[in-house]
Amino acid sequence: MKARFVMDESFFEDFIASQEVGLKQDAKRAIDAFVRSFTSISQKRAWVQKNIETLSFGNRYRIRHELYIGVIFPVLYEGYMRQDAWGKMWLSKTIQNLYNAKVLWEKIEYKSDLLLAREAYELDRQSAEIRNCLLEVLMRGFEYCEHEWPSALLCGPNNTPLECDEVLEEIELARALDSEGQFAGYLWSFEKKVEVYKARLLSA
Repeated sequence: MKARFVMDESFFEDFIASQEVGLKQDAKRAIDAFVRSFTSISQKRAWVQKNIETLSFGNRYRIRHELYIGVIFPVLYEGYMRQDAWGKMWLSKTIQNLYNAKVLWEKIEYKSDLLLAREAYELDRQSAEIRNCLLEVLMRGFEYCEHEWPSALLCGPNNTPLECDEVLEEIELARALDSEGQFAGYLWSFEKKVEVYKARLLSA
């Protein structure tokens, strides 16, 4: 009977310990050994589903490069290809990793975090986690849009009245997702700015 090979999580524990004391070479050896210890996509899937929430090192869901490429992305990409909402949501959440690994980002057609979050939402509108993911992406987009206000809003590549209308539609979507009204005041204020800016463009 063939032996049943299972990934060795002690390598990951060694990686964490080395990270904590700043032993970079030891950390790299440990994470490389951990990635190599997986022998099937099912092992990777089980580990990722259990641990992905805890894998951000320093930045928001900026995951160690070797771990993302060798273990996490294969699981998320598999989900993406079979139209799995959870996989698309986590591709959205880990977009910074994709920006730093263009060869992986190319596989999902360079989709943005907003587009991936929208696709996840279309597949599962009832999931609170997916709704919150889309809301967070929208809110970050709004904050970026208004960071040059009052001189201008960044409503799109060309800053047209039509792009302002698209932002207004996104505000309505954010309101629908914000079931507890956490961002009600901000959304009302931001909506007024978009309306003012659209009127400015139309009168120019």
